[in-house]
Amino acid sequence: MLRIAVCCLGGGSSFFVTHHLMQEVRAHDFGDRADFKFMAFGALASHQDSFDIAMICPHQEYEIKRNPAAYRIPVYVIPMVMYGLMSAEDLIEDAEDLMEVWAAGAENPVTFPGEPRSMTCGRKISHRKMLQRAQR
Repeated sequence: MLRIAVCCLGGGSSFFVTHHLMQEVRAHDFGDRADFKFMAFGALASHQDSFDIAMICPHQEYEIKRNPAAYRIPVYVIPMVMYGLMSAEDLIEDAEDLMEVWAAGAENPVTFPGEPRSMTCGRKISHRKMLQRAQR
């Protein structure tokens, strides 16, 4: 099971997003795949050993880019078009796939190929589903 931190600056939006995601995890029985926890971005560096991956709000992209080496876990900026609307399944799939990207030697902020910035990413589904649809 992946331990996923959902972070933003003060916690307003990410707290509600995390609550929504955990409701979906329970409703769709994804509890064996992931656990989402809210974490204020400022506290992430000192609590990162409690998580496998951190997913941060799009407006915090500049924060991770200021000091990416401070994080030993992958930190992913959730694309703007997905933030608040994403399903737990899509974020879990992205987290699983980003862990592979990280294991292959990616640096923070970890991104998918062709998606260097969260603000320019136009997909509204997981990267995995986007690739599957493109192959059809």
